Amino acid sequence: MDVIDYLNKCQNVTFKEMSFNEVDALVLAMISYVDFNELKVDKKKIKNVDLIKCIDTYKPSRNDSERKLKYLKVLSLVCKSKRFDKAIFFNFKKQFILKINNNTEIIVYNASQN
Repeated sequence: MDVIDYLNKCQNVTFKEMSFNEVDALVLAMISYVDFNELKVDKKKIKNVDLIKCIDTYKPSRNDSERKLKYLKVLSLVCKSKRFDKAIFFNFKKQFILKINNNTEIIVYNASQN
């Protein structure tokens, strides 16, 4: 099972139903390499619904690596899942926050080169 299979399998499973685990951490690490500027995100704070629109309008180029396209697919699945529905993306600080519950937030910094 790879990350995309995991996201498909667990898309309707909340963190309350299954706690945060190593694969969730890997998912967040993969997303950290997405260059949000290439997605034409024009807001400083963006929610999943708006980010899905940006992903859906992204036109891959011939130069896009297979890895980059996989990370975009992972981001798309994350944005559409119930598991990650509390994620808030802050483009201007190159970070996003994932709320696990009322007491726990995870801050992930963007690791893209740009």
